[in-house]
Amino acid sequence: MGIEDRRKYKRAFIKIQVECRGNKFWQYVETKDLSAGGMFLATDKVEEPQTKLEIIFEFEKGAEKKFICAEGSVVWTRPQALGD
Repeated sequence: MGIEDRRKYKRAFIKIQVECRGNKFWQYVETKDLSAGGMFLATDKVEEPQTKLEIIFEFEKGAEKKFICAEGSVVWTRPQALGD
């Protein structure tokens, strides 16, 4: 049984620009995948697990902009290896 079979929620491999605000950083990043249970964000800054984050999604349709604000927390981190 693979990890995808054990996940509670199916992941969508989608790239969306979001604004991410943590304790140590505030930057625009791109999601790598998204599900009802969370999302993966690759950042060049690292927050500690359990740190609360504010995530702001911006959607445009024609001249109209809509924002979705969500709160989440860091579950795990992986420092980037040199050369990645």
